[in-house]
Amino acid sequence: MLLAILLVAAQLGPRVRDPGASDPRAVLREVVRAVETGTTGPAGAEWRRRLAQSPGDPSVRFALASLDRLTYRYPSAIDGYAAVSALPAAQTGRFAAFASLGAAQVLWVTGRYAEAGTRFAAAVEQGRARGDTAAQVLGLVGLAGQQLRTTDAAVAGATFDSAGRLVPADDFQLQAAYRCGRAALLARTARPEAVTEARSGAAAARRAGDARQEAACLLVAANGLARLDRLKQASALFSDLALRFRRLHEHAGLATVLQWHGYVAFTQEHVDEAQRLLGTAILEAETSGNVSVLAWSLLNLAQVSIALSDPISAAAETDRALALLRGLGDQWGVTTALGLQGDLAFTTGDTARAHALFNEVAEHAIGTGDAPAEAEVETSLAALAVRARDWLGAARGLDRARAALLRAGRSAEAAALPYEHGVLALRRNDPKTARTSLLAALAAADSAHRITRYLAESRLAEVHLRLGDTVEAERRLVHASDELDGWRATLSDSTLRVLAFQVSDRFGGEDLGTASVLAAMATSGRLAPAFEIAERRRARDLRDQLLRLTAPTHGSVPRAPRPLSFSAFTAALPDDRTAVLEYVTGRGEQPTVLFALARGWSRAYRLAPLDSLIEPIRRFVALVDGGLPDSAAGARLGELLLAQAAAELPAVVTRLVLLPDDALHHVPFAALRIGGRYVAERYTIELAPSAAVAVTLWGRPPAPGPARVLAFGDPVFPADRPTDPPATRARYAAFAERGGLTRLPASGDEARTAAAFAPRPELRLRQQASAAFLRHASLDSFRIIHLATHAQVDERALGRSAIALAPGGGEDGFVTAGDLASLRLRADLVVLSGCGTALGVIVGGEGIRGLTAPLLQAGARAVLATLWPVADRETARFVADFYRALGRGATAADALRQAQLDAARQGRPPRAWAGFVLTGDGFTRVLR
Repeated sequence: MLLAILLVAAQLGPRVRDPGASDPRAVLREVVRAVETGTTGPAGAEWRRRLAQSPGDPSVRFALASLDRLTYRYPSAIDGYAAVSALPAAQTGRFAAFASLGAAQVLWVTGRYAEAGTRFAAAVEQGRARGDTAAQVLGLVGLAGQQLRTTDAAVAGATFDSAGRLVPADDFQLQAAYRCGRAALLARTARPEAVTEARSGAAAARRAGDARQEAACLLVAANGLARLDRLKQASALFSDLALRFRRLHEHAGLATVLQWHGYVAFTQEHVDEAQRLLGTAILEAETSGNVSVLAWSLLNLAQVSIALSDPISAAAETDRALALLRGLGDQWGVTTALGLQGDLAFTTGDTARAHALFNEVAEHAIGTGDAPAEAEVETSLAALAVRARDWLGAARGLDRARAALLRAGRSAEAAALPYEHGVLALRRNDPKTARTSLLAALAAADSAHRITRYLAESRLAEVHLRLGDTVEAERRLVHASDELDGWRATLSDSTLRVLAFQVSDRFGGEDLGTASVLAAMATSGRLAPAFEIAERRRARDLRDQLLRLTAPTHGSVPRAPRPLSFSAFTAALPDDRTAVLEYVTGRGEQPTVLFALARGWSRAYRLAPLDSLIEPIRRFVALVDGGLPDSAAGARLGELLLAQAAAELPAVVTRLVLLPDDALHHVPFAALRIGGRYVAERYTIELAPSAAVAVTLWGRPPAPGPARVLAFGDPVFPADRPTDPPATRARYAAFAERGGLTRLPASGDEARTAAAFAPRPELRLRQQASAAFLRHASLDSFRIIHLATHAQVDERALGRSAIALAPGGGEDGFVTAGDLASLRLRADLVVLSGCGTALGVIVGGEGIRGLTAPLLQAGARAVLATLWPVADRETARFVADFYRALGRGATAADALRQAQLDAARQGRPPRAWAGFVLTGDGFTRVLR
């Protein structure tokens, strides 16, 4: 793409008062002037008038075709250049070669590289036949760019040399085209002289008075700076170039600038800025038909998604980019995309596929002399070796990566890979060497590199724990939290703030040792600070949103509110009967930590590692969901998760506020057994995303006014129609994968039961149970909102969960998690009576992100939802029991417990009642 921009500029000839019919470069300059001054309309009208008078004038046809090209009307441009070429040879003169060049540039920008190469070669031959040096040079530069993209650097270099031998010393445009084209070749292989050569080209363009050519050459210089890891200089130059290309009305060049700037921002760990720049690059690329930049922008976005542990988005972005790049014949891009697929395979545990993909990328990088790519893939192969506990193989891979970085012009310090060596030493159980390397990594990372500093500090906490220094481990973990908070405070995108806590360490894996450090702290007399650190990593975004919701004035809550202290939390506990159990888990061999807190009482327990709990949890849920005998499995899981704390809790405690972590979110705690009894027989149970969120909800005053109910049931569901937009059809397909949108007649009875709870209800059935009403009606007066309908909860990616209501009023019927978050509620209780509505993506540090968190964010005090698929008639019966208990004055959590106990006494299996969970403020009462 860089070369295509260079060629657009380089065809411009010297300014002449009256461009003659024999000078295509002068004609093109007039076209560019019209584009840059915004006078394409009058200029086009004048050329069309002249064409009507003289249909055989090649200069006019060439001008109109070039105008179409520079305003991105590519099919018309191709037709126009073909019309020039179709004129008799004696009539076209030099315009035949330049028509081939123009067509080649259209083909190049739209990704038809092979055809572009053919046209560039044709321009060379036509220029040679006419003795036109400019056409030959430009054709050779374009051909070299095509070869660089589709073959290898050696072939492209030979073609550039051929062009260089033809460039006249006094033609500064051609000097610039040649120098900057050669600089692009040097930048491709990270050669330091690329920047010098590009700046020389820019100087030649400036001497010729050509701003477009100068900007194109500076873009190559910025590219070279980025490849040489001189990121601050590159970023500053990209910012300047974005302004230049906007002034020049050059969307294709602007797209390229934004894509590279986004890549540099990501490399500098400015994830929010990278996402914004790359999104704009995609828009500019689509405007200008720049398929290559579109594909590379998608690849860079995939890198952002991988870094934030969002493999679903990363896979979609990579797959789309790969399809585009294969269509382009861009082997370099295809190889890069395969490398990202290797990263995805690595993160999902498919090490065999990851190894095969990384080896393929390494072979290409070595063959093309791309040292930075070689270093990156060798580091990935070393990470695979670490996972396989092949310490020698990992060390050799890092040595090969270092050698490649040195060949790429990196300094010895930059090429040392201290963080990777530190993680390797830690895994080899050599904490002293690990400490030295990780301290070097911290020293090399400036204050802007928050992610690197967070990861290094987290690893150092683990190192000092291995060395037996719990105090220093605690200090490092606090520093890590500070770095993460500092980074989150810079993020404007809400999704990024949610994902920030699960930023991945591709080299060392997910296990940062946090749970191990917290366990050591809590069990050695440092329970309070351990609890405070744990809370800094839980549901922070949700708490921030809740604080803003209740803030007296907009913006009065800082981006990073003060973390909750241990003393503030224990003081906020509602009564003596309530205990809070907060679980903190980690992967690998890390223990699970359980903080148990009540008024005047606190304990910490070291439980089994999460990896050993996952299978018992799956087995128990499968038994319960399948209606099979579950007592032994329930007793085993109760012993693992609750028995220790239950044995020591103050006798007065009758209510548990549970704060699960990771896979523990799937546990139906009410159905676990302690001492042969269901937990629900001993305790009222409610869930909270974090202690800080619980305190925020407990402190919220009850909603004023009567207990009005809004109830939806038995909706008319949307149909899958070929004319629907892709997003709607994708939603329908997602529901279809889970049984489709079949009618739920009993959900109408359920909604009537809910509506009968209080006077003046709003009952919405069939077509009236519409998404349009939920989205657009004023909901302030409703204390209870009951939604009995189908739900589709995606446990793999954010933003893909939804409920289905009736279409109409311009709405398709699907209400997404984002739609729920944007509601303005004052409800004490929202009931999500559908299948698996309490589930969602388990986001590291944030917890479950599906349908419940958005409703709390929108203003609900508590949400009643389900852990598995539920039958509509069975659910209607359970809901009736729940509302009867609520009507007798019970709190929401006590009403849930009463309905569960009633079901158990009636002999109904746990499948019918244990899957209902209450999240939020279980103390809320909704009086009629």
